[in-house]
Amino acid sequence: WTCTPYYGFTVPKFGEHLAWTESSAVAFANTVLGARSNRETAIVDVCCAILGRTVESGLHLQENRYGEVLINLNFDRPLNQWEYGALGFRLGRKLGNKIGVVNGMKGVPTHENLKTLCAAGAAQGSLALLHIVGITPEARTIEDAFGPKTPIEVIEIGEAELLETRAAMNTHKGNDIDLIALGCPQYTINEIVKVRDLLNGRHIAPNLQFWIYANSFAIAMAEKMGVRKELEEAGVTIRAETCMIISPIHEWNFKTIMTDSGKCVHYGPMECNAEMLFGSTEECVEAGVTGHAL
Repeated sequence: WTCTPYYGFTVPKFGEHLAWTESSAVAFANTVLGARSNRETAIVDVCCAILGRTVESGLHLQENRYGEVLINLNFDRPLNQWEYGALGFRLGRKLGNKIGVVNGMKGVPTHENLKTLCAAGAAQGSLALLHIVGITPEARTIEDAFGPKTPIEVIEIGEAELLETRAAMNTHKGNDIDLIALGCPQYTINEIVKVRDLLNGRHIAPNLQFWIYANSFAIAMAEKMGVRKELEEAGVTIRAETCMIISPIHEWNFKTIMTDSGKCVHYGPMECNAEMLFGSTEECVEAGVTGHAL
C-alpha cells in the first residue's frame, strides 16, 4: 500500500508500459523514468491487471508525448527544496492537461525533489508528463522534448513567481499548528534520515503532533539503521502504508496542518477539513521543535 511503488518495489524501466492510477506516481514514471502510463482509474487499473494489457492511447503513443508549453526558469542557482513543491503547484494550475517543457533547471535535482515537483503538479492540475530538459530521458534537449511541435505558449518563472505561489498555498495565516505531516508522497529513507539529522537530538514540542508517512520498504530500512527508534524517542510518529490525505485524520480534530508537500496543501482543506501551512522540511522540523511556525 504505497503511492511510491517506484521506491523499493516495482521500478519501471524506460519505455515500459504501465497502468497506474496514483497521480503523483504516474507523473513521476513518465517524467523521471521515461516509462509510459496514462492516469487510469481504480477500476480500469484492476481490469488492466487481470488482462495484462492496457489501452493503446494517450501517453502510450509517442505522438502524444511531445511538449506543448515552454516554461523558462529564470534562476541563476539550483532551486531550494521548497521551491520544487511551489513550482509543481504553479505549473499544475498553469498547464492543466497540457505537456510542459521546463528549460533552465540548474544543478541536478534529487529523486526526492522531482517526486515533490511531480506530486504537486499532478494534484493541482492534470499533469501526467513534464519534460525537464536534461533530466527527463526523452528531453535531452528542447528539440527532443518538442519533437515536431512548436510551443503554443511560453511561461516565465522566477523567484517572485514562486514566492507568490507559496503565499497562495498557505490557507492558514497564523503560526499555531496542531500537526506537522510529512510524506505526501510517502517519504524515502533519505528523507527520513534527513529529519533525524535536522532534529539533531532535539525533541518535538508537546503541544503538537509530528507524523511521517512512509512505505514498508523505507520503514524497514529506518528500523535496521536505528533511525526509527531515534525519531520515535524524539516524539515523531511513523505512519506506515497510508497517507495524510486518505486516512481519517479529521477524527483527531486537527485544525491546522503544516507540511512540506504541495500535494497535501492542495487536498488538506477538502479532505482533512484543516487549514494548511507550507514550508521546507527544515522549516517543518524547526516548527516541530519550537511548537509553532516561525
